[in-house]
Amino acid sequence: MFITWLRFVTLLATVECGDLCSAAAIRDYAKLNAAASLMRHANERAAFIVRRPSDGSLRLVMWHAGDVGEASWTGRIPAGTIAIAHTHPPSTPDPSRKDLREAKRLRIPIVIITARRVTIVQIDGTHREVFGAGWTRRAR
Repeated sequence: MFITWLRFVTLLATVECGDLCSAAAIRDYAKLNAAASLMRHANERAAFIVRRPSDGSLRLVMWHAGDVGEASWTGRIPAGTIAIAHTHPPSTPDPSRKDLREAKRLRIPIVIITARRVTIVQIDGTHREVFGAGWTRRAR
């Protein structure tokens, strides 16, 4: 299904997730999804989404790829972090209980990325799918 730019912008406005639904963020989600796909989804890929203070643009600060099904970060959360994004395998597209707990504990939204959808867990533990099937075409 082809989505026009106007329809895409309208969709972003109705989702109300700000920078986490921006075109730059979608491209970053696609990068993480592609990195996980290279490993056949056996390893989780994760990153902080960080706002650059110089120009307000977003960048990824990648976590270390760990053993099967995990990624890790050691140290402080980078300054300017607006969210944590990580992949889930296709078989478990929903946020985990740990995702819900960590969003509350860290007070940072957590973005769950699969090939079929992108879901954001808010700091109160609520979550909502913001992009469904075909979302990766929007990253181009």
